[in-house]
Amino acid sequence: MIHVNDSKVSPEYRAYLESSKWQEIRNRVLLRENYRCCVCGDKATHVHHIRGKHRFNEASHLEDLCAMCEPCHDKLHLYFEFCDNLKAYYEQKRHEEAKAKGYY
Repeated sequence: MIHVNDSKVSPEYRAYLESSKWQEIRNRVLLRENYRCCVCGDKATHVHHIRGKHRFNEASHLEDLCAMCEPCHDKLHLYFEFCDNLKAYYEQKRHEEAKAKGYY
């Protein structure tokens, strides 16, 4: 199951998420969490990378994965996208202000 920002997912990672290896890892996490969302407790159908540091090597780092329901997972990724957009906005604003003041 590929997530919200699937247009940003590389072909390599997309293939991995569709692989039997990932499906086995995903099922282990869902079973560990009794198919309950770590946020709201509803039925979980998604698995989220908490840090994303161990992509492609999750089997050795199941602690970096949590079970989530689709609505909570969607909200989380929308929040990340919002933060990225906000950061980009303020970086651009600081750049424009510094340029206007002649710093570069």
